[in-house]
Amino acid sequence: MQRELAYQILCSSLIGGQYANILLKNSLKSIEINQRAFITELVYGVLRNYLFLNYQFTAFLKGKTKEEDKIILAMAAYEKYFLKHPDYVYTNEYVKLAKNRIAKGFINAVIRKLPAELQYADAEYINYSLPKWIYDMLKAQYDTASLQYYLLNLNQEPELYYRLNPKKCTFDKLKLPFRAIDNRMFTSENNLINSDEFRHGYFYVQDYNGSFIVDYLDLQADDLLLDACSAPGSKLFNALETVMPKNVYANDLYAHRLKLIQDKATILGYEGINYLNTDISIHDSRYDNFFDKILIDAPCSGLGVIKRKPDLKYHIRPEDIDDIMILQSKILDTAAAYLKSTGILVYSTCTINTKENGRMIQSFIQKHPDFELLCDEMLQKETNSDYFYVAKLLKRR
Repeated sequence: MQRELAYQILCSSLIGGQYANILLKNSLKSIEINQRAFITELVYGVLRNYLFLNYQFTAFLKGKTKEEDKIILAMAAYEKYFLKHPDYVYTNEYVKLAKNRIAKGFINAVIRKLPAELQYADAEYINYSLPKWIYDMLKAQYDTASLQYYLLNLNQEPELYYRLNPKKCTFDKLKLPFRAIDNRMFTSENNLINSDEFRHGYFYVQDYNGSFIVDYLDLQADDLLLDACSAPGSKLFNALETVMPKNVYANDLYAHRLKLIQDKATILGYEGINYLNTDISIHDSRYDNFFDKILIDAPCSGLGVIKRKPDLKYHIRPEDIDDIMILQSKILDTAAAYLKSTGILVYSTCTINTKENGRMIQSFIQKHPDFELLCDEMLQKETNSDYFYVAKLLKRR
């Protein structure tokens, strides 16, 4: 049952192009809690290492092999090499997943031929399970040491981080097992998502590196703030620790995502926020020179979060990045019009692709010379966290 469900999710993601995190979230609702960890481990483990796992059995394939069968073999290889399960534990289970007698025999034969130890390819991108075009792009952008740093860390299992909600809780009042990282962020050996404290809004999920982005806005209580691409909302909630809700405008293109933010804000105890359901890439003159501070958590390729969403690296295509960059540029242009003189604009992404980061900002400044870049950097304070780029810009008088 567990392997079959993991297989269905992997097929839907790798072949159907659906997002594994959403598939898992929906599928695990009907699964007993003690079975969820193995399914999650199997799905994410295979996704993180899919190309590398395929390399282990490619030599034993004859002719064209269906992707469904490759997924079965990759699952078996993951159990063998990463979970260290003996062959007899899983071989028959994966043979059963094959759709006909010929496929069953093929799966059984290949599993039994898998080498005793992991085999490494000459091509580095295979060992890190990174599509070659992404590897080549990053190799052209970073020096050898930086590239190795990202390749190694992007394939690790990520940590789950939480942020205290100061309206409802302090560390002294938190009666759950936790490890404080600083005065606002913490982790836990347990998954706290199903706890009563989480449901009551004592804390919320936020990546550690991402928790620093709002600090660049230099917020004051009476600032008029636009969170231009607000979903899923964690940075909005960071800002509300300082800014009065009536001065905050949370915008998102998708109404259902905006509703999720509204529901979460209610749980956390924030009322009076202004919600906008607009396409921020389209200029609306009603907001010209209106905001003191603007945060753009821009749509991007997501290459900084693939340790958390490993299927992204198989879904995205080079032409997708071209389209994303056009959208990023339009959003920046709109924000430039909406920001008051002497206002601060913070642009962030969760990608390590420099085209969407520093090069995008340089292009923006050339187009808008009234903006001054105060600082920009990659946020990588915790290696087991996601990677974020952030740029802080000042609009001159």
